[in-house]
Amino acid sequence: MADFTESDWKYLRGIHDEMLSALCGRINQRAGEITRDQSESEHAKYLRLFKHVRASDDVIAQCFNDWRRSTIALRTMCLRRHKVLTQEQFEHLSPGAQDMLNAMEPAVKRS
Repeated sequence: MADFTESDWKYLRGIHDEMLSALCGRINQRAGEITRDQSESEHAKYLRLFKHVRASDDVIAQCFNDWRRSTIALRTMCLRRHKVLTQEQFEHLSPGAQDMLNAMEPAVKRS
């Protein structure tokens, strides 16, 4: 997408592993909360955990699969929607990329 510069692409590529690690940490923390919940049976916890892992796998796929320059605008919108891209990281992007993502945000929130 024209609004993403080469420097945007290089920056996002450079923080890819950091963002993936942060998302996985959040997912793993929630999994731990589910398994430690003493108010449910082991089977109920298993079912909740299974649902959580499946939903989390979808989020990881939306944010990180097909990570190419031609798909980076869509990936970045997903990263923002799922609160993986921090405000500080967002502010490192070019003004054009920021404007494009801000313009697309209302459409993303509706979906």
